[in-house]
Amino acid sequence: MRRIELRTELPADAARAWHYLVDTAAWPDWDGLVQQASGRLAAGERWTIVLRAEGGKSPQTMRPKLLEVIEGRCLHFETVLGARGLKIGRAHV
Repeated sequence: MRRIELRTELPADAARAWHYLVDTAAWPDWDGLVQQASGRLAAGERWTIVLRAEGGKSPQTMRPKLLEVIEGRCLHFETVLGARGLKIGRAHV
């Protein structure tokens, strides 16, 4: 299985980084790929994330499902992205 890993380092302590991670409305302010994001922070919930369009393409919408939330530490979510079914989904602080 192939694995792609993306990292974003924030100049902040873990508590502040967690705040940025769970404040989905602010994602477009610090993540250049995200046009819009929303969702409730609870296992079983689905978020809506709209990725910015490039090169005349239409924006792409993802609907990740939160599988686990460990307050202040980790979001485990799953979504399928693209025609090949790329699964993505963990964010750690």
